[in-house]
Amino acid sequence: MLCSWGIKGKMEHLTQFFVYSNLPPHLQEVSKPFCDLAEHVVRTLPANAERDEALRKLLEAKDCAVRANLCKPSTTVEASGTTFSRETVRALIEQINEAVADGVTLRCRDS
Repeated sequence: MLCSWGIKGKMEHLTQFFVYSNLPPHLQEVSKPFCDLAEHVVRTLPANAERDEALRKLLEAKDCAVRANLCKPSTTVEASGTTFSRETVRALIEQINEAVADGVTLRCRDS
C-alpha cells in the first residue's frame, strides 16, 4: 500500500493524510514526494511537538500542490482595482502591439 508506514507498523495520526493511493494517477505523482518526505520525518526525527508541526506544514504544502494541479485558469485580470476579462486584456494588448508596430509612441498618464 502506498505510504502506509508508521512507527512499529502503526500509522501515526498525521501520516494518514499523506496516503495518496486514493488519488488519480496525475495527483499521485504530485502527492508522492510529500509522502516520502513525511515518512523520512517520522523515521528520523524524535516524536515531539516540533515534528508534529513539521508534518502539519508539510501536509499544508502537499494540499496546496494538489490544489495547484487542479486549479482552473482565471478568466479575469485585475489591474489598478479594476477587473477585466482575459478577452478584453488580449484585445487591448493586440491593439497596443499594432499601434507600436505602426510607430505610435505610448505614454503612461499620471494618476
